This record gives sequence, structure tokens and C-alpha cells, in this order.
Amino acid sequence: MSENGPRVAVVTGASRGAGKGIALALAEAGMTVYITGRTQTEGSSADGLPGTVHRTADDIAGRGGTAVPVICDHRDDDQVRALFERIDRDYGRLDVLVNNATTLSASPDSPGQPFWQRPLAEELKPLDVGLRSHFVAAYYAAPLLIRAGGLVVHTSSPGARTYLPGVHGPVYGAGKAGSDKLAHDMAHEFRPHGVAVVSIWMGVLNTEQLQRGGLDPDRLAGTVFPGVESPVVTGRVIAALAGDPAVLGRTGRTYWGSELAGEYGITDTDGSAPPSYREWLGAPSEFPVVAPTYAAFLADREAQTRAGRADPGDHDRIEAIKRLKNRYWRACDAKDPAAMRACFITAGADIDFGPLGRFDADGLTQVFRDIALSTHDGRHRILDMHHGMMPDITLLSATEAVGSWTLRFTQLDLRARTQTLAAIEYDDRYVLEDGEWRMSKCHSRTLWSLTQPLSADAVITDNLG
Repeated sequence: MSENGPRVAVVTGASRGAGKGIALALAEAGMTVYITGRTQTEGSSADGLPGTVHRTADDIAGRGGTAVPVICDHRDDDQVRALFERIDRDYGRLDVLVNNATTLSASPDSPGQPFWQRPLAEELKPLDVGLRSHFVAAYYAAPLLIRAGGLVVHTSSPGARTYLPGVHGPVYGAGKAGSDKLAHDMAHEFRPHGVAVVSIWMGVLNTEQLQRGGLDPDRLAGTVFPGVESPVVTGRVIAALAGDPAVLGRTGRTYWGSELAGEYGITDTDGSAPPSYREWLGAPSEFPVVAPTYAAFLADREAQTRAGRADPGDHDRIEAIKRLKNRYWRACDAKDPAAMRACFITAGADIDFGPLGRFDADGLTQVFRDIALSTHDGRHRILDMHHGMMPDITLLSATEAVGSWTLRFTQLDLRARTQTLAAIEYDDRYVLEDGEWRMSKCHSRTLWSLTQPLSADAVITDNLG
């Protein structure tokens, strides 16, 4: 993200609901937020719900943030184009675009009412303001996003892959599935320009719509739904993504927002952790990476077969990730900077080793050279032993995983004549890049350490070369 001036975001459909919560959170993170909506006066919305873009802007200002309310009907492409032309004049770039605006069909007369018995115009609304408007906004925002190396987020839902009577329907589901696929395909074309695109599945939100129905979130949680979350959670997740230097490692994928919140240590406004609906409603949309031609596919398959790398199952993927981590630690002990660097993604790795510092993979490699390869009296000054234990790997998809490890660490400092023992916790993220698992995130936290002098008669040898 650009650091020249304030970061700029657009949240479409922010008069109320998810869009308002997202806008509040992005403004809280220091962004100047353009908020769009059609409602100018209180109570004039088509569904009678409270909220206007001006009220959202006032609420943001009341919290010390900056918002620009823009009346924009996302059915009108000219109004959308004018929005981004205005941002171009004002700031010349865009850091975050949140495609949230949508129009829902009227509720069915009963949960079992089939789509052909409902008004056609009502049923088609989510494809117009929803799927289509997401594409149009990204179309006009693209040049601004490329200047900033920005982020595009489509707000989506498990309706993309599931069907709940009275909640989801054919057109609603098609719109959400289309939004997930838009994120995947846009990512391919944006990636060379440094722009990331993701789709986020939100849980049930405690919005004006829920409140108007007189539903008690506490009674819904754990019974009708796994939980009910504030719309602010999704905004906090988006802010974390926008500040993640490794966000390109996530591009093109669909995520449960609650699971991203867990990864980034984000809580709801009441301090609670929003639950994932994965166990109930399944995994987010996933799209395979394919060869550009059938001939290339056949050649790749033949090469995979010759190398003995048939399509792995989940067990094999987890074992491959374990081998990656052990390969990394072996490279550290063997003082092999090239092998260590190869364990991380090509660009954008997020590495945080606490007091040692925060780096990308190249920065860590340089620090490793400076420290681990330093000499004393013609010998290696530092000797390390990394013993990784208790891996806990969770596959998020066929190409992404998270994991945690405990490290039993021993270090000898021959100049200081000390031995350090430590227990260290690692929090990692892994992605499949060019057919190989690599780390895109590696954070460590020392639980305890003990440093003691080496005895005067200690004899230390090494065969590291």
C-alpha cells in the first residue's frame, strides 16, 4: 500500500448494514473512506430501514475518522464512473475497494415458495446491484488501484455454495458464486500489477435488518446460527488484509471472514471471537489453477507422473508442509542461506521474529548472513540447533494452509562463551507456489529462555565448513 498521504478506500452500499460496519472499521484504521449509497434522507430507503450515507459519515466523523459520502446508484454506470473520476481528482489513487452494495430480492411468501412463483423483477435484483455492480466498480477503479498496489474485496456469503430455504435462492446463490469467481479471475489479471483480490464470506450480522425483525442475537447464537457478529468485524479483517505485506499470497481466494479474524487476532466489538460456519456450511469456493492449453496440461501431468507427484490428498499435503518447515530449520542449522530463502514465497513474505525484527524473506536472509555466518577466531561464532515439535497444520484449501509449531532451540555463542536454551512458538501460513509449498508468513514468540555460561573446560567442535 502507498505511504504517500492518507490511504483511500471505497465502500459501496454503506448507508447501513455490512457496508456501514466496514466503513467504520476502515476509518478507524486511519483511511479516508468514500461511502456510497442511495439513501439521502432518513427513512426513505426502499426497505424502510434506517440509515443514510450522511449518517454513516457523521458517525465516522464522531469517532475522529474521515469519510466522504457520495450518493451513487450502482445500477447507473455513469454514476459509478463519476465516483472514481472524483477520487482520481482528489487523491489520484485508491488503496482499497470494497464491493458490498447489493439489492436483495423480496422475501418469499413462505420458505417453500419456488422461484417461478415470485416476481421476476424482484428475483433479478441481486444480479444487477450485486454481481454486475461489483464488476463495474472494479472496472472503473482499476487504474487507481494499480497506482497504489491496492486491494479489492467482494463481500459474499456461503449462499455461493449452499442452499438454506427462505434464506438463499437460485439468483442469490448465483450472484454470490459469481462474486467469488470474479475475485478469482480478476486476481489473475491484477496480480502482475500488485493488486490483490479476495472474496469474504460473512456470517450472520447484527444489522438493522436483524434488529427490525426483533430477533435476539444471543438466542440465535448456537441454535439457529453458530453465532452472530458485528458488521465491524469484516471491516477490521479488511483493514488487516490491507496492511498485510503478504496479501498477494492470498489473492484470488475466498475466505470465511471469521477465520481470517482468527488468523489476524481480530475480535468483535465485545471482545469475542466470531465463530466459523465451516463445520455447518462447508468450505469457501475454490477454483483450480489450470494449464493454458490442453497440450500444456498433458505435458505437466506427464512430468508430475515421472516425478512421482500424483495429485496429493490432504494427508500428503500436510506431510509436505511438515517437510518444508523441517527443511527450513535444517537450513538454519547448516548455515545455508540459499536453502533457507527457498522456503519462503518469492515476494511479500511476512516474517516477524519479535526483538530480532520484522522482515520479508530477502531481509531475513541478509540478517541470517550477518549473524549466523559471523566468525570468531576463524570459526563460526554462532552454532544453532532447531528441533521443531508438535506441528498443528490446518488446510484452508488445496493451495493454502496455516500452522503452529513449538521449537526447542539451543544456541552456542563462542565469543560470549554462553549457551542459550529456549522454547519458541511459531505461527505460520503456507501457500502452494509453482507446485511447491512455501511459507508466506512466519511469526515467532519466545515463551521462555535460559542463558548460562559455558564451563571453562567445554570443548566445542563443528563440521559446518
